[in-house]
Amino acid sequence: MAIPLHPPPASSAHFWFGSLDVAFVFSAPGSFEACHLKPIFDVTGEHLQVALSRHLVPALPTVFPSAERYDYRISNAHSSPLAKARGDRRTEAGDSTIKLPSNVERVRDDLAGCRLVVLCGKKAQRLQTQLADFPLILAGHTSMNGLNSSWPGKATRVRSTLE
Repeated sequence: MAIPLHPPPASSAHFWFGSLDVAFVFSAPGSFEACHLKPIFDVTGEHLQVALSRHLVPALPTVFPSAERYDYRISNAHSSPLAKARGDRRTEAGDSTIKLPSNVERVRDDLAGCRLVVLCGKKAQRLQTQLADFPLILAGHTSMNGLNSSWPGKATRVRSTLE
């Protein structure tokens, strides 16, 4: 496994090293992640956990060998927590911020040694060109907002798998 140029902390609001060489990249940590210093800590992470256990592991066990989300590498397209509950005007970074060379380098360092990267949501997918040398899967974001925006014409919105 390649050693990152700027190793991230073992656990932070935006990064989790995991034990597997498959990574999930989301948009930005929020208030729960900032409080617990763990990425995708709340509903977004719980939905990923459900997707892994109910769909990905049974369908592709050699690609996704664990149903536990924290066995995987997790990063975000933006490293600083953003949340309205914290007084931020936005909950996601702008595209120009995500594409800054220093941010792209940070994300690439986070993903060093991964054999597969899953870009979850539109903001993470803004890095597709900069990460083109990684095998990539483009997926929706697992937040409630991300799930509901995937079906904008539906009369009934997606309900949390946790209800």
